[in-house]
Amino acid sequence: MKGSTGESAGFDPPLGAAGERQRRRRRRAWWLGFGFLALLGAVAHWRYWYAARAHPLGERASRLLEAAPPLPVSLWIPFPHQNLRAVGGASGDPRALLASAARLAGTPEPVVPRLAPFGLPPARELLFAADEERQRLWLAVRVYPGPALVARLAGLLAGNRWLAGGEVELAGAPAWVRWEGLTWRVERGVSGAGTAAPPGGSVTSTPLLARLDLRHPHSSVPAGTYRLARLGGDLVAYRGEEPSSPPAALAELVEREQLVLLLLRAQEGAAAPPAVSPLVALMLFDSDGGLLPGMPAAAAWVSAGEAEASLLPGGSLLRALGRLRRDAGGSVVATGREAGERAARAAEVLAATLSPQPGRAPQWAAWLVVGPASRRAGQLAAALAALPFASEDEVRRWRDVAILL
Repeated sequence: MKGSTGESAGFDPPLGAAGERQRRRRRRAWWLGFGFLALLGAVAHWRYWYAARAHPLGERASRLLEAAPPLPVSLWIPFPHQNLRAVGGASGDPRALLASAARLAGTPEPVVPRLAPFGLPPARELLFAADEERQRLWLAVRVYPGPALVARLAGLLAGNRWLAGGEVELAGAPAWVRWEGLTWRVERGVSGAGTAAPPGGSVTSTPLLARLDLRHPHSSVPAGTYRLARLGGDLVAYRGEEPSSPPAALAELVEREQLVLLLLRAQEGAAAPPAVSPLVALMLFDSDGGLLPGMPAAAAWVSAGEAEASLLPGGSLLRALGRLRRDAGGSVVATGREAGERAARAAEVLAATLSPQPGRAPQWAAWLVVGPASRRAGQLAAALAALPFASEDEVRRWRDVAILL
């Protein structure tokens, strides 16, 4: 018995040591697994809430849309630190992109704040509203709780009114900064909160990347609510409450004729019945044949009347040099013979698909292939800038198109 007990006692320690090693390995594996899951969760959290990416938000989740004052122009961007940085990675500067878009639309350039030490503040949404002259201005940003607390404390400690609140100077005029909970506001020429919702009718359920409200027409852009959303793998900007898919014939036309940009709008000031608006189309092709070597071929078409050279990039110079090409009875004007023939074929499809009948003529529409269109717009801007007689407005317009794309 003693020997048996002694042998058993002498054999227990090795079993206990092996068991302890197994328990340590299990604890180590458990902690490693826990650390990996925690790291994975932190990366996923950062990717979802902070990384530069397209992050849409439904209008019903907004607390700023209904709070905005009834100013002529308002721009709403959810998760601006993500959406603006996502496009800023391609354009170099999200503020330059917004300024280009505003110039093309003929609207006031929006103010995008920098809240030190964050730069573009991590926020759920941003809304900018202003009048045409930017004399009245309203900006609100719903900042994340942590950055909002740090910004307010830093402002109080440093006496920085831009962070803590108070009277500041904006573009040479006094403005006021204040906090309402997590919402940081800048106001100039606007007293109190908004009393009317932006002009968009009922809110939609489609998650959006941006929303622009125009109470009055600007440049060639009609008044209304414009929404930017990602639908079916495409980036779609549309006017109204629900987007509509372009006719299949237009998609086939863009691919067949190598169109990289097709801009369509109703002609203004045309002699036509009040309910019928002739259509104007600008076509940019992914092939050379413009005013100078390396410039893309282009054409313009009108559904009624004679197409004007001013519709084309560098059209006034082409007309002066006698290098304009007219087809289809003058309704097509192009930078060359091949572009004119392709535009004439495209005009047949446009006329059949988008007949200018009451209730059918679109006020503004565009189909584009982003990569080639951006490259071609950049070539146009560079070539026009090198011409001594080119209009500065036209150079800036095509440079803005290239930045926007």
